[in-house]
Amino acid sequence: MTRAALNRLKSAYQAYTASEDVTQLLAVVKSDVVGEPAESKPQPPTPAPTVDDLHLVCWEYVWS
Repeated sequence: MTRAALNRLKSAYQAYTASEDVTQLLAVVKSDVVGEPAESKPQPPTPAPTVDDLHLVCWEYVWS
């Protein structure tokens, strides 16, 4: 975990111990520890692989 993530977790835990409201603590744990994004942002679609992409991968495999 990064220092920023640890700081967010520590702050959320301190807020939880003060108020005993677990919702903020769970949100931080889900977003930082588990890896679920707090807000879901739409991702642009990835283009389908082309024949040239496959050729490049095969060429790199053969020559490595």
